[in-house]
Amino acid sequence: MRDQQSVAFTSKGATDAKNKTVFPQCTPMETVEPTQELRENVHDEEEIQWVVRPDALARLLGRSFGVIVGAVVLGVFVGGITLGVVGAIFQSQSLGLAAAGGAVLLIVALLGHRPLLRYLIGTTEYAATDRRLIKYDGIYGRTLTSVPLEGVQDAEYSIGSIEKLFDLGTVNIDTDRGYEETSFPYTPAPGKFTRAVSDIAQQAGKRDTTGSQEYTPGSGLSTTEPVAGLETNLFPDEELLWVIKPDKTTRLLARLPTLVLRFVFSGAFFGGLVGGIAFVVTGSASIAMLVAGAALAYVFLSVAGSALFAFIYGTTQYAATDRRVIEYDGTLGKRLSSVPLVGIQDAEYSIGFLENRLGIGTVTLDTDRSYEGMAFPYVAAPAAFARDISQLAASDVVSREATPPGELAVGDGIDAESPTDELRENVPDDQVLHWVLTPDYRTRFLSKVVKAVTLQGSPFAPLGAASAYFSDATEYALTDAQLVTYTGRFGREFSSVPVAGIQDAEYDIDYVESRFAVGNVTVDTDKGYEGFRLETVANPVAVAREISEVANAARVAERDEAAAAVASEAAAAAEQAETAAADATTSDGVTTAEGIPTARARKLCVDCDSGIGSLSAFCPDCGADQPQSSDELTATCRQCHGEVGDGDAFCRHCGVEAPIAAE
Repeated sequence: MRDQQSVAFTSKGATDAKNKTVFPQCTPMETVEPTQELRENVHDEEEIQWVVRPDALARLLGRSFGVIVGAVVLGVFVGGITLGVVGAIFQSQSLGLAAAGGAVLLIVALLGHRPLLRYLIGTTEYAATDRRLIKYDGIYGRTLTSVPLEGVQDAEYSIGSIEKLFDLGTVNIDTDRGYEETSFPYTPAPGKFTRAVSDIAQQAGKRDTTGSQEYTPGSGLSTTEPVAGLETNLFPDEELLWVIKPDKTTRLLARLPTLVLRFVFSGAFFGGLVGGIAFVVTGSASIAMLVAGAALAYVFLSVAGSALFAFIYGTTQYAATDRRVIEYDGTLGKRLSSVPLVGIQDAEYSIGFLENRLGIGTVTLDTDRSYEGMAFPYVAAPAAFARDISQLAASDVVSREATPPGELAVGDGIDAESPTDELRENVPDDQVLHWVLTPDYRTRFLSKVVKAVTLQGSPFAPLGAASAYFSDATEYALTDAQLVTYTGRFGREFSSVPVAGIQDAEYDIDYVESRFAVGNVTVDTDKGYEGFRLETVANPVAVAREISEVANAARVAERDEAAAAVASEAAAAAEQAETAAADATTSDGVTTAEGIPTARARKLCVDCDSGIGSLSAFCPDCGADQPQSSDELTATCRQCHGEVGDGDAFCRHCGVEAPIAAE
């Protein structure tokens, strides 16, 4: 096996004193030392248990075969077209063959180079710590994915044709609902690997998890001060832990390939469309080319202008609070997205080729399946960023208290309107109607038009907005139990989501909407509930904040009720057990036989007839020595049927004299 060595396990575990890595006794298998890069991605209080590397040669053979065959087929197809086009233009078969051969080689090199480079310079490590399973991989950059051990249910493996030749297999991790599934292909001794994963998952299940991880906010991050727009989006009782912002220059450089592709495809479509129309109308090729060139220039100015404007005036910040993780973006408008800490399981990162050159990466949050995912692109020190979020999500910060539902100031900062009679009729009598909002149809229409003109939206979107302007009648309402949308003019549609099904609320405001102080609020809901979006409502910041606050208060209240119910049941069980123990214990602490009243577990002193404990060695009143019970219980008491010894003068359970009946 290439570059693989064995690490011996002992019953007490082997400790690498230099790097403080602990390898406890699990299932014996061939392991390797972790690379320094992997060590840097492990939390300070986290301990690496073992590391395994996949077989590089088997992976090269297994992954390159299909890729190379596909590349050859595609290359032959493209080469045939190249041969025909070049041969027809230059009237040279040899030149056409050379161009076709070059096209085939280029496509094969583009599509098939990754497996070879991965074999030559790539690094892949499968690791287990005392908290999670890790897959660390990369060629040009790096990718780290992980699964918390508490989410691992089981591990199983399969063996493919290539893997069978090398005694390898693919280990698949069965995870609990809500956790990301993962697999470890080309693993040596997959049976042992599977058992090792099961062992460490079981050990994690037995570990005492009553204490949370210690958390130091912003450790290893270059933090900054929050902008005013971000601070206004925080709840009154929400604590801001740290704020970072991506570097504008590296962000622009990383976006260049995307901007170029956007210009090419948008320019080709838009230029070809207007140029074709101009040719049909005028019949002049020169005019059509002139119009197409003007369209290309317009697309270029639109793409380059928006990127330049964002570079100069844009503000993007990533923040963490004691309640959620936030992405705040403000260029021509504003946008806020967030994920509650209770929904975050772990954080991973990836670093592409260009990102690796620029020293940045993309951090992705692994969330419970009922919560939306979130990614933070263009992050400096992505490993430290991902590690900090993982530690935050596992800390006791997540269990913070919220404002009780009865103490919420509902409606603050919201320009509420009066509900229609039809809406009132659809709200149950036992629910309190907090506020009602209606969308600004004029602003929505203008926003759609501007986005269509600047190539940021569908060209047909203004038609729908115009139709809604003349015919729609929508009301958004919040009660103490649900969020409601009541829409339609010629017909009516009533839809709602319970407050308990709401996770969070976010908002976005484009340039036009910001001029009219309106925006859109997106409500994130649990799986199984319909998503909600409140369009062009007044003061979207206050609306989103209030919906999130109400949902969080309901969630915390539900958690507290469940905890109180569990505590009540535990207290009742403890009281019942204490009562039972008291009923089964004599005054001097001797437990009686089952079913024997405590008051009868006594005997009379042989001298003074005082009542004393059935196992007392002397009388506390007169001091006389008492007959002792035998250690061998071979007979049965004639009164209580408890076990006694042949020489017992008194029953040790009920205290009766001469407990053994005469034959």
